[in-house]
Amino acid sequence: MQSNDATRCFRRVLMPLTLVITGVLFAVLYSGGAGASGRAPTLPDTPYDYDGQTLPGHFAVDAIPGGRQSSVLATDNTPDNNPTTDAGATLGRVLFYDTNLSANGTVSCASCHVQEFGFSDPLVLSLGFDGGTTRRNSMGLANAAYFEDGTFFWDERAATLEDQVLGPFQDPVEMGLTLAQLESIVDEQAYYDELFVDAFGDSSVTSDRISLALSQFVRSIVTTGSRYDDGRAQVTDPLRSFPNFDAQENQGKALFFRGGSGVAACSSCHVTEAFVNPDRGGLNNGLDLVSTDDLGLAEVTGRTRDEGRFKTPSLRNISLTAPYMHDGRFATLEEVVEHYSTGVQDHPNLSGPLDGPDGPLLRNFTEEESAALVAFLHTLTDEDMITNEAFSDPFVDVGPTSCADGYFLGETDGDIYGFGDVESVSGDATGMATVVDIAAVTETCGWLTLHSDGTVTASVGQYDPGNISMAGLQTGERLTAMSVTPDGRGAWAFTNIGRVLTMGTAELIDDGAGHTDLLYLALRGEIIDSVVTPDGAGLYMLGDDGGIFTFGTATYAGSVPGLGLTDLGGAVVGLVPDPDGSGYWAVAADGGVFAFDADFRGSFPALGMGSLNQPIVGMVAYGNGYLQVASDGGVFNFSNRAFSGSLGASPPNTPVVAISPSG
Repeated sequence: MQSNDATRCFRRVLMPLTLVITGVLFAVLYSGGAGASGRAPTLPDTPYDYDGQTLPGHFAVDAIPGGRQSSVLATDNTPDNNPTTDAGATLGRVLFYDTNLSANGTVSCASCHVQEFGFSDPLVLSLGFDGGTTRRNSMGLANAAYFEDGTFFWDERAATLEDQVLGPFQDPVEMGLTLAQLESIVDEQAYYDELFVDAFGDSSVTSDRISLALSQFVRSIVTTGSRYDDGRAQVTDPLRSFPNFDAQENQGKALFFRGGSGVAACSSCHVTEAFVNPDRGGLNNGLDLVSTDDLGLAEVTGRTRDEGRFKTPSLRNISLTAPYMHDGRFATLEEVVEHYSTGVQDHPNLSGPLDGPDGPLLRNFTEEESAALVAFLHTLTDEDMITNEAFSDPFVDVGPTSCADGYFLGETDGDIYGFGDVESVSGDATGMATVVDIAAVTETCGWLTLHSDGTVTASVGQYDPGNISMAGLQTGERLTAMSVTPDGRGAWAFTNIGRVLTMGTAELIDDGAGHTDLLYLALRGEIIDSVVTPDGAGLYMLGDDGGIFTFGTATYAGSVPGLGLTDLGGAVVGLVPDPDGSGYWAVAADGGVFAFDADFRGSFPALGMGSLNQPIVGMVAYGNGYLQVASDGGVFNFSNRAFSGSLGASPPNTPVVAISPSG
């Protein structure tokens, strides 16, 4: 972190008398947008081919040594009364991604089973509709059709996939509905009428039909396009060296299939060339010496011999589905391999392939062997599956395809207004705490809203990172700002004393000395704004006296106290990094702009506007300049982009508190 020492050398440009600005205008350009119930999926005229997928030839043969092996196709758990059809899986796809189908309309099945992560969740524990966390890690869904025993969940409590898909809807943490409520919500969405007619012959909505359609979609998610599959197609036997593998990958494959030194092969528990759970149920892989907090299958069966036994997931796309194990305890494949090499515990129910007469059978891999095994596991990744539109979110394309020329305004009562490319937006936070900040997510043209009680609400279609815990805040400490992670799946929230709080995929930012907040500083004032750099690895903090602090990759260029300004026209209220990364701007409540290694574009005092109708509450980068917003919703443009409007001529019900560019 850099101090705001007045002796630092920096370039400053402070309110020159001559301005070159694109425009300073007041206008009204708001039209109320449709809410969640007004969204509709975008589907192709001809359905995707779900029931006629071409499967590789090696799925039809049993070529792996071992008594529990079989062909992949022989393990298909599709019931006779629910074959996969194009219309049924299409309906299932919409149900899978529909955020309406939760207690507050914020999460869907896809919130915990994300396509780009192999239909798993990068979080250790997934986040439910109200910010609560699930008990176990989210298992990937690929190749669910080929779990021969047909049971699902880590504790195998669902006897079929048809049972499993209804479970999350009824879970009080995950989606929080009853089946009757689920049916009612689906029935209310007009876009389901035609989909149910196509799939089942009429538009009648039942939980049984929802179950059948969702199961069809999940079973259609089959991974067949990995480098393993490419290599397997070139040989007659999976034990042969693959021509498209390098020496290390072939070595890892041999270790996986053959075992050695009296220790069973990895393929003993990850059977068939789908690398899935064997047909005899859950296994204990020696994660713990005894089972305490999570008894696994025993919680379902009540049998002591099932304690610590869990379903074995498929290894297909394993490089995408971290963290690993039912509790997400391992962050990397290297840690997983090390567990089987040296870390297997002598649990009373340790499964046969790992259980020897004198204790656990440890592989004791050399460093070379561990690296080879990890290299092989990476060959199981199917890049085509994680980008296949047939498995993707059908709701994404309903909104604008580009958010490059728009911005959001947020009121303290939770109303969100959009201008430019995102003019048709809305928000409803009735009964919630006041809004502190809003932050746009470019990837989805959506936004997140931070409330003063730590609640974070997400726009329709936007991943919900969860809520901020306020338990550790000090007396008088309050939230002041929020930034979104580059992937849109997490956020940082900041407090007036410089504390940094994280949600979702956001991680604390280390400045090299281990500090990620300002709690150890004796601040003269309060932290009024905080901004994370685009790379997610740097942080700016702004004090209300104009002091600027930097962490990580953020670069210090100066601060207002360093200018010797002891009496500002108004308290400093916002900090905006220059889009080119060279510096930043600070803005005061009276509209004065202070530039540090950034191009000065204009400010109100220089226009002779010493007294605004309402104070400036925020500023954002826009084009090659910036926008300022006053608490009455007036937007002022100092950039090269066209002005898109403001609420200044039509004051909002409650004060505007934040502005965010949409792209």
